Amino acid sequence: ASEQSERPFKIIVSNDCSTDNTSEVLEMLSKEIQELRIINQPVNLGIARNTDACLRLAKGDYVVRLDSDDYLSPYYCEKLAGMLTRFPGAGYAHADVQEIDEHENFLRQRWLARKTGFQSSTNALRSAVKGYRVAANIIMFRKAALEKVNYITGRPNYVEDFHLSASLAAAGYGNVYLSEKLSFYRVWVDEG
Repeated sequence: ASEQSERPFKIIVSNDCSTDNTSEVLEMLSKEIQELRIINQPVNLGIARNTDACLRLAKGDYVVRLDSDDYLSPYYCEKLAGMLTRFPGAGYAHADVQEIDEHENFLRQRWLARKTGFQSSTNALRSAVKGYRVAANIIMFRKAALEKVNYITGRPNYVEDFHLSASLAAAGYGNVYLSEKLSFYRVWVDEG
């Protein structure tokens, strides 16, 4: 992971009953990173309920959601928080994503066919008809918007991300997009 130009207030990691050495790795990291808060779930919650638990624990104005094998460029938080501050009607901010393999080699770049800037809730709902409109599920949310739609509670597993973005648009929140590569999404390839 990279150092952010603006240090995060808290880093929340929820171990959803991993069967590998995740607990030991997190314990070691907690000694190095004072902002790290670890939650070890007593039972496997699945992606939607586990993500919901993490988002609810966040205390700042903005919350970044990413998976364990993704990482952010050093200016991700600064730039996307700036966009959310500039566009108070946005429920979330997102940017271009660079795919990487297990060795951190660059694969393809993911981007959207839209300009940098704000998209109204009406236009976001219209776009949602064609599917989830982000480069990857690496997003900075406005905490107040998440609260308004009750986070991910009651959303279906494995489409919770799309369902959340559509719910935010239906609640009157647009979104803001920055056409700049600010995060890295790991793509795992097996022999099959």
